[in-house]
Amino acid sequence: MKCKQESNSRMRAVVGFVAISVLGLGGVAIGDFGTQSAMASDNKIVSGHACMSLNRYSQTDRSNPEFIENTGNLQTYMCPVVRDDPNGNLDFVRVRTYDNNSHHGDPVMCTVWAVSVDGTSSNASSVQTTTGGLETLEFALNGFIEFDYGHYVIECSMGTGDQIVSYRTNED
Repeated sequence: MKCKQESNSRMRAVVGFVAISVLGLGGVAIGDFGTQSAMASDNKIVSGHACMSLNRYSQTDRSNPEFIENTGNLQTYMCPVVRDDPNGNLDFVRVRTYDNNSHHGDPVMCTVWAVSVDGTSSNASSVQTTTGGLETLEFALNGFIEFDYGHYVIECSMGTGDQIVSYRTNED
Protein backbone atom coordinates (compact mmCIF):
# COMPACT_ATOMS: atom_id res chain seq x y z
CA MET A 1 0.00 0.00 0.00
CA LYS A 2 2.79 2.37 0.90
CA CYS A 3 4.49 1.65 -2.42
CA LYS A 4 1.34 2.52 -4.34
CA GLN A 5 0.99 5.88 -2.48
CA GLU A 6 4.65 6.80 -3.21
CA SER A 7 4.08 5.99 -6.87
CA ASN A 8 0.96 8.20 -6.94
CA SER A 9 2.84 11.01 -5.19
CA ARG A 10 5.69 10.83 -7.71
CA MET A 11 3.22 10.79 -10.57
CA ARG A 12 1.47 13.88 -9.17
CA ALA A 13 4.81 15.64 -8.74
CA VAL A 14 5.80 14.86 -12.36
CA VAL A 15 2.39 15.95 -13.69
CA GLY A 16 2.57 19.13 -11.58
CA PHE A 17 6.08 19.90 -12.83
CA VAL A 18 5.04 19.35 -16.46
CA ALA A 19 1.90 21.48 -16.00
CA ILE A 20 3.85 24.37 -14.42
CA SER A 21 6.51 24.16 -17.15
CA VAL A 22 3.91 24.22 -19.93
CA LEU A 23 2.08 27.16 -18.33
CA GLY A 24 5.36 29.03 -17.89
CA LEU A 25 6.42 28.45 -21.50
CA GLY A 26 2.93 29.34 -22.69
CA GLY A 27 3.15 32.65 -20.83
CA VAL A 28 6.48 33.42 -22.49
CA ALA A 29 5.04 32.55 -25.89
CA ILE A 30 1.98 34.72 -25.32
CA GLY A 31 4.12 37.55 -23.99
CA ASP A 32 6.35 37.47 -27.07
CA PHE A 33 3.77 36.76 -29.76
CA GLY A 34 0.28 37.21 -28.38
CA THR A 35 0.26 40.91 -27.58
CA GLN A 36 1.92 43.63 -29.57
CA SER A 37 2.22 47.29 -28.83
CA ALA A 38 2.85 50.24 -31.13
CA MET A 39 6.49 50.54 -31.97
CA ALA A 40 8.51 53.55 -33.04
CA SER A 41 8.66 52.20 -36.58
CA ASP A 42 4.93 52.88 -36.97
CA ASN A 43 4.05 55.62 -39.42
CA LYS A 44 2.06 58.33 -37.70
CA ILE A 45 -0.32 60.47 -39.72
CA VAL A 46 -1.75 63.41 -37.81
CA SER A 47 -4.47 65.81 -38.91
CA GLY A 48 -3.51 69.44 -39.38
CA HIS A 49 -6.01 70.16 -36.60
CA ALA A 50 -3.31 69.19 -34.08
CA CYS A 51 -1.36 72.31 -35.07
CA MET A 52 -1.80 75.48 -33.01
CA SER A 53 -1.41 79.07 -34.10
CA LEU A 54 1.23 81.03 -32.21
CA ASN A 55 -1.01 84.08 -32.32
CA ARG A 56 -4.34 85.19 -33.76
CA TYR A 57 -6.07 81.88 -32.98
CA SER A 58 -9.36 83.42 -34.10
CA GLN A 59 -7.96 83.71 -37.64
CA THR A 60 -7.70 79.93 -38.03
CA ASP A 61 -10.59 78.09 -39.68
CA ARG A 62 -10.97 74.63 -38.11
CA SER A 63 -14.51 74.00 -39.37
CA ASN A 64 -13.51 71.66 -42.23
CA PRO A 65 -12.43 68.18 -41.07
CA GLU A 66 -10.07 67.92 -44.07
CA PHE A 67 -7.64 70.70 -43.06
CA ILE A 68 -7.00 73.82 -40.99
CA GLU A 69 -6.80 77.11 -42.86
CA ASN A 70 -5.17 80.43 -42.08
CA THR A 71 -7.83 83.09 -42.68
CA GLY A 72 -5.70 86.01 -41.47
CA ASN A 73 -2.38 87.52 -42.40
CA LEU A 74 0.90 85.59 -42.36
CA GLN A 75 1.09 83.52 -39.18
CA THR A 76 3.01 80.60 -37.69
CA TYR A 77 1.64 77.22 -36.58
CA MET A 78 3.31 74.66 -34.31
CA CYS A 79 2.52 70.95 -34.79
CA PRO A 80 3.50 68.38 -32.12
CA VAL A 81 5.30 65.18 -33.12
CA VAL A 82 4.74 62.01 -31.08
CA ARG A 83 8.01 60.30 -30.24
CA ASP A 84 7.79 56.63 -29.22
CA ASP A 85 11.48 55.83 -28.85
CA PRO A 86 13.49 58.34 -26.81
CA ASN A 87 16.66 57.20 -28.61
CA GLY A 88 15.17 56.74 -32.10
CA ASN A 89 15.77 58.93 -35.11
CA LEU A 90 13.30 60.36 -37.55
CA ASP A 91 13.23 58.28 -40.71
CA PHE A 92 11.11 60.84 -42.55
CA VAL A 93 8.79 63.81 -42.07
CA ARG A 94 6.17 64.87 -44.65
CA VAL A 95 3.73 67.77 -44.36
CA ARG A 96 0.75 67.89 -46.72
CA THR A 97 -0.14 71.53 -47.43
CA TYR A 98 -2.24 73.66 -49.72
CA ASP A 99 -0.46 76.83 -50.86
CA ASN A 100 -3.00 79.46 -51.90
CA ASN A 101 -0.33 81.55 -53.56
CA SER A 102 -2.89 83.90 -55.07
CA HIS A 103 -2.73 85.86 -51.78
CA HIS A 104 0.51 87.76 -51.15
CA GLY A 105 2.60 85.16 -53.03
CA ASP A 106 3.99 83.80 -49.75
CA PRO A 107 4.98 80.12 -49.94
CA VAL A 108 4.10 77.76 -47.10
CA MET A 109 7.36 77.21 -45.24
CA CYS A 110 7.75 74.42 -42.69
CA THR A 111 10.64 73.56 -40.39
CA VAL A 112 11.22 70.36 -38.42
CA TRP A 113 12.92 71.06 -35.10
CA ALA A 114 14.80 68.55 -32.93
CA VAL A 115 15.17 69.94 -29.40
CA SER A 116 17.43 68.61 -26.65
CA VAL A 117 15.96 67.25 -23.44
CA ASP A 118 16.92 70.40 -21.51
CA GLY A 119 15.74 72.72 -24.29
CA THR A 120 19.14 74.41 -24.70
CA SER A 121 20.07 72.92 -28.09
CA SER A 122 18.17 72.46 -31.32
CA ASN A 123 18.61 71.51 -34.95
CA ALA A 124 16.33 72.33 -37.87
CA SER A 125 15.52 71.36 -41.45
CA SER A 126 13.28 73.61 -43.59
CA VAL A 127 11.31 73.18 -46.83
CA GLN A 128 8.87 75.46 -48.65
CA THR A 129 6.24 75.02 -51.32
CA THR A 130 7.30 75.72 -54.89
CA THR A 131 4.28 75.27 -57.17
CA GLY A 132 1.24 76.38 -55.22
CA GLY A 133 -1.81 74.22 -54.69
CA LEU A 134 -1.71 70.86 -52.95
CA GLU A 135 1.88 69.87 -52.20
CA THR A 136 3.74 67.47 -49.91
CA LEU A 137 6.80 68.92 -48.22
CA GLU A 138 9.42 66.25 -47.54
CA PHE A 139 12.40 67.02 -45.34
CA ALA A 140 15.98 65.95 -46.02
CA LEU A 141 17.14 64.58 -42.69
CA ASN A 142 20.65 63.56 -43.75
CA GLY A 143 23.02 64.99 -41.17
CA PHE A 144 20.05 66.09 -39.06
CA ILE A 145 21.18 66.11 -35.42
CA GLU A 146 18.65 64.45 -33.12
CA PHE A 147 18.81 64.43 -29.35
CA ASP A 148 18.19 61.37 -27.15
CA TYR A 149 15.20 62.02 -24.87
CA GLY A 150 14.50 65.33 -26.62
CA HIS A 151 11.42 66.23 -28.63
CA TYR A 152 10.39 67.21 -32.15
CA VAL A 153 8.05 69.91 -33.41
CA ILE A 154 7.03 71.06 -36.89
CA GLU A 155 6.68 74.82 -37.42
CA CYS A 156 4.82 76.13 -40.49
CA SER A 157 4.50 79.72 -41.67
CA MET A 158 1.37 80.26 -43.78
CA GLY A 159 -0.23 83.14 -45.66
CA THR A 160 -3.92 83.90 -46.13
CA GLY A 161 -5.87 80.89 -47.45
CA ASP A 162 -2.97 78.44 -46.92
CA GLN A 163 -3.79 75.09 -45.30
CA ILE A 164 -2.20 72.22 -43.40
CA VAL A 165 -3.96 69.00 -44.37
CA SER A 166 -1.87 66.53 -42.36
CA TYR A 167 1.66 65.56 -41.41
CA ARG A 168 3.35 62.19 -41.34
CA THR A 169 6.38 61.00 -39.38
CA ASN A 170 8.25 57.76 -38.93
CA GLU A 171 11.00 56.89 -36.44
CA ASP A 172 13.51 54.15 -37.16
